[in-house]
Amino acid sequence: MGISLRKKYFGKGKGKKRAYKFQLDIYQKGRRERRIFHNLVVYPYDSVQLRNAKHKRANQMKSKIELEFHGSKNGFTSILRGKSNFIDYFKGLRDKKNEANKRVWNNAINYFIEFGGAYISFEEIGQDFLEKFKEFLKVNISNNSASIYFSKLAAALAEAKREKIISENPADGIKRIGIEKKVMVYLLEEEVQALINTDIKNVEVKKAFLFACNTGLRVSDILALRWTNIKNGKVHFKQKKTKQQEYFHLSKDALKIIGEAKDDEEYVFNISMSEKNINTSIRTWAKKAKIHKHISMHTGRHTFATMLVTKGVNIYTVKELLGHKNIESTLIYAKVIGAEKEKAINSLPSFNFTNFKK
Repeated sequence: MGISLRKKYFGKGKGKKRAYKFQLDIYQKGRRERRIFHNLVVYPYDSVQLRNAKHKRANQMKSKIELEFHGSKNGFTSILRGKSNFIDYFKGLRDKKNEANKRVWNNAINYFIEFGGAYISFEEIGQDFLEKFKEFLKVNISNNSASIYFSKLAAALAEAKREKIISENPADGIKRIGIEKKVMVYLLEEEVQALINTDIKNVEVKKAFLFACNTGLRVSDILALRWTNIKNGKVHFKQKKTKQQEYFHLSKDALKIIGEAKDDEEYVFNISMSEKNINTSIRTWAKKAKIHKHISMHTGRHTFATMLVTKGVNIYTVKELLGHKNIESTLIYAKVIGAEKEKAINSLPSFNFTNFKK
């Protein structure tokens, strides 16, 4: 076993007149582990006093790691991995997920970076750190999104424990954010018409949302649609969420929305915005149309389903059109419409039947 501290030069300049960082090389059983002290950079313009102070600090850090090694059961590898960037590890787990899950994991990572920065070592992540991150999520996003994103972080830490990068998962002692039952948001026919009649800054977003109202496709499937998926008035595609192959006829309105076909490999909707920005654009548009509902791209799917149920379409047909794997997911729409009908009946005026004779 050996350990050495050396300089890692970088940047502009000639020879040794460049800036450098300190690099710790550890040799154990013929293998080298490397750690760079990014927070200790010596610049050519540093004074002799400052330069000496940085060298002293680097040697102190080297000594600390040597002491940690002697008290560690797992040797240098465990110590160094604990000091490595958890964000890189988190991203590595994300990249192994399928497309449907990758987006959720990516959102969790982005909020974690927004909270703690692009470099967060494993050893920094304790229970206090996680409690503060949990509160950060609850303040900045919806409760259910916060619950999902925190669970992804906890899952990443659990995997790190399984791989023996950390000895304990600090998330195990944290109370999870509970899921709240959502009230389904959908649009009435007159509200859809109001949106059709209202201008929007990004016309592609308008087309995509109205297409969702006429097809019930999920946002991930709509954004992935290419012209090769649309032939002879039908749409053929593989659902990103369920991986099922789907195809069905497009309504006249759906075909009007997308217009004339283009090159097969072109996307049907030319949208480069994130889903978050798409939803922000939709809400601004809805407000302009005097619709006071908190809508999103997914509202288009709900609107499609509720319109079908309202028109008396068989619930099993609705299930097939939505691409649901089980009927329970589809029955939610029937229950919503049932509740709306009951509400309508209960809203009728109450008459005085005192003098009514049978």
